[in-house]
Amino acid sequence: MTQAHHVYDVVLEHVTVSELTQRWAVVTGHTKMALPLGADIRWQCGGQEGRSTCCSPDGTTLDFYFPTHLCNQIDTLKLVNKPQRALLDPNATFLLLYGAKNEPMARHFAEALTASNLGTKIELALIDLSKSDASLSFKRFDMAVVMADESISLHALETWLTNSRCRVNEFTYLINHS
Repeated sequence: MTQAHHVYDVVLEHVTVSELTQRWAVVTGHTKMALPLGADIRWQCGGQEGRSTCCSPDGTTLDFYFPTHLCNQIDTLKLVNKPQRALLDPNATFLLLYGAKNEPMARHFAEALTASNLGTKIELALIDLSKSDASLSFKRFDMAVVMADESISLHALETWLTNSRCRVNEFTYLINHS
């Protein structure tokens, strides 16, 4: 199998870093590209490559989640300039599923959704596959946004939600694991 080659040619200007947790920070900067909230961002920093999620509520700056341990090499950060399409429906109801280590990031993303007037309903839930979640019983959501801190299969999530008597039409993995 081959993977598409990415050209990391976009440099951020006026970069600021805001730490969310020991693992995650929000990088903010100005660039020639504007991406919609929830868009996929491919980055290269200090010889490492990764993927993150745009969390810019207004599109005037580029905000995205970034591993904290690479922030001391932020001056080498470059992004892939590729066309993106909006991934989030402004009329959707959202369930933000998060791993315990990613709770601050999930709350930050929920605030960005609210600031952008996206979603008629936004609910957060901790992923705990060992037991059903009674707070989700008989609820329906258009989209589940997954911010897990370990690799979780779609089948395992669907089974857990079914056991919790919750229905979701579509899943989007923003952060699966680092």
